[in-house]
Amino acid sequence: MTVLQRFDPIVIPYCSFHVALPLGPDEVLAKLRTLVAPSGTPPSDTMPFRGEVGDEGFMLEVRLPTSGLARGINHERSLALFWGAVTKTAEGSELRFAMRQPIPAFALLAAVWFGFVYTIVNGSSPALLMTPLTGHVVLVFFFRLTIRQRALGPLSQALGVKL
Repeated sequence: MTVLQRFDPIVIPYCSFHVALPLGPDEVLAKLRTLVAPSGTPPSDTMPFRGEVGDEGFMLEVRLPTSGLARGINHERSLALFWGAVTKTAEGSELRFAMRQPIPAFALLAAVWFGFVYTIVNGSSPALLMTPLTGHVVLVFFFRLTIRQRALGPLSQALGVKL
């Protein structure tokens, strides 16, 4: 089991992996299915995903149960999108997957940066740069923490590979 490629820029909430596994594609997909929380049950540390694992690939969301105001309704927050595919090789299979934060996080970050540029163009102080920089750092830090704890940890345990 070898990590062939890892793309993990430090400035945007995106990460991708290319992993060689000695298991067959069906075994890898079966192990991924064990990480998907069944409908009606809240996601947990052992089953953090919602979504679908098909024969050729998967599209999952890392979700976190949150408290809500309504009784009897499971409230969940989407923390990261997780998608990829498994291909057969002579030695076993290759798993390629990527993770990113949901679009609302990117939209919020773009709005903050747009607001910063707009205020600078209209004559505000460059000292306002701390606002978008702080937001950007918090967003990227939260993403790294989320994928390490809620996605890569359970995936590493299920596949038996250090990611």
